[in-house]
Amino acid sequence: MKITIIRMLVFLASCLSIWFTLRKYKENALGLRSTVVWVVLFFAIAVSSIFPEVPDSVSPVVGMKNRMFFVLLIGILVLYALLFNVTSRLDKIERNMRRLVQDRALDNLASGSIKKEDLVNPDPAEDLRGEATRDKGAEG
Repeated sequence: MKITIIRMLVFLASCLSIWFTLRKYKENALGLRSTVVWVVLFFAIAVSSIFPEVPDSVSPVVGMKNRMFFVLLIGILVLYALLFNVTSRLDKIERNMRRLVQDRALDNLASGSIKKEDLVNPDPAEDLRGEATRDKGAEG
């Protein structure tokens, strides 16, 4: 095994990334689940950069002859998993935000701080009937 400059740079970058991730966790800027995912990912990169025989020994088991294709495939699968996780969380945040805004609006309406007349469209059916009568009046 020959340690090259690129392997050392990748190893150092992985170690710095682990340190940065743990620091963000201590600052409460990153959750536990995300911290574990990133630390495991950076650790795997560090191990595979120092010990390239690990991906070499695993790639034939998976059916890949070339280590580079194996590493790229794993990288793409990890990116898809992270993308799915991010979109799932974004959808959940959007649902929670919509529910919060609706609850807040209903609370304001119930408490009397907002009157039904102050709403832009207090009764959608009435608004549609009003447009229909205006349209008939404009034609005639």
